[in-house]
Amino acid sequence: MLTSGTTGTPKGAKRGSPKGILPIASVLSRLPLRSGERTMIAAPLFHSWGLGQFQLGLLLGTTYVLNRRFDPEATLPAVSEHRCTSLAVVPIMMQRILALPDDTKRKYDLCSLRVTAASGSALPSHLATDWMDKFGDNLYNFYGSTEVAMASVATPEDMRAAPGTVGKPPLGTSVAILDGQGQRLPNGQTGRIFVANAITFEGYTSGDDIEDEVRVYVKRRLAGYKVPRDVVFIDALPRNATGKVLKRKLEQN
Repeated sequence: MLTSGTTGTPKGAKRGSPKGILPIASVLSRLPLRSGERTMIAAPLFHSWGLGQFQLGLLLGTTYVLNRRFDPEATLPAVSEHRCTSLAVVPIMMQRILALPDDTKRKYDLCSLRVTAASGSALPSHLATDWMDKFGDNLYNFYGSTEVAMASVATPEDMRAAPGTVGKPPLGTSVAILDGQGQRLPNGQTGRIFVANAITFEGYTSGDDIEDEVRVYVKRRLAGYKVPRDVVFIDALPRNATGKVLKRKLEQN
């Protein structure tokens, strides 16, 4: 999975393939999704949240409702027309839907919607409350990261009791709050979040790792002096009309 993380540097997060169905059971222990239903995936499929909902739907025999790009007003008639029982969104999408004129929101019947599954960024407490006041208590706030996948899920009951909460860990997930020395902190204290579950994080990858792989590959097959100092990836080699590579332009690139 690709992520910018907290550093802002794009990188890949390698995750192992879990054995068994525990990750699926973990999600379904907090998200009341059922087999054979219809899901509107408004979250982009290139994002881990949209992709995760798509993968989960494959196992549940879900019928997908998709738009090419997100439009707040177009989302509502899609849910209404297809009688979707779940809607996968990121919080900014909820904000844009709620910002629509009241007359627009009243035009569409969303009574079929049992689950609004939100993730991808922090869910402000007022946004959660506003959504449930408008569309019913169907909101589930999924907290996690690209590296650990799932950490906790807040149900509508959780957020009614404590708006802004990220809820409780699902089945098979352990969460601990530790201090700088790695000691578990008591309830109410602020610290670093550690998560353990069946999805193993194997470390980060980046373009540098590919540049190293290329050098190792060349070194094993050619003389040492032929190993490149730098490796640069380009879309195409510059050529003249006869197809010959133009080394001068290649050096400029």
